[in-house]
Amino acid sequence: MSDARIVHDIQGSEDTFWKLFFDKEYNEALFLRALAFDAWKLVSQDESDARIERVVDAIPKVGDLPGPLKKLVENGVGYRERGTFVRAEKRMKMTVEPTVMADKLSISGVIHTEPTGDKSCRRIYDAVVTAKMFGIGGMIEGRILADIKQSYDKAAEFTNRWIREKGL
Repeated sequence: MSDARIVHDIQGSEDTFWKLFFDKEYNEALFLRALAFDAWKLVSQDESDARIERVVDAIPKVGDLPGPLKKLVENGVGYRERGTFVRAEKRMKMTVEPTVMADKLSISGVIHTEPTGDKSCRRIYDAVVTAKMFGIGGMIEGRILADIKQSYDKAAEFTNRWIREKGL
């Protein structure tokens, strides 16, 4: 098991961040254009006063991989993300179900925000990756966490630009 805390400052309030997080137009622009995913699709989003339940299917681009990893994903890699956002806590718990090696790979995390000013907040993502594969599990965990961090870095830049450009 490997874990990472990924922290970014967002130039919008917590409410602005979470509004964007669940906005379809923003997500399509983020995932399909900024992050250049091969696919991103909102499967369902059910809302109540207390929570939001969301399911997303995505296929990220897979960059250059070491030989042992390349063989494992030669037919492509995607995932289904299931998340529950608790409004009162401003906290989203997520599980990610990969399309390959689902019985050997577990990815989960929690995103939450903290205010840093009237119109700014800090987004914090605690990610946990477990790869149960003898000899290469650690390599896979490290690569997935590195990819997640890179995506979250780009997403923070994109989000701050989006907020500036839209005047949010």
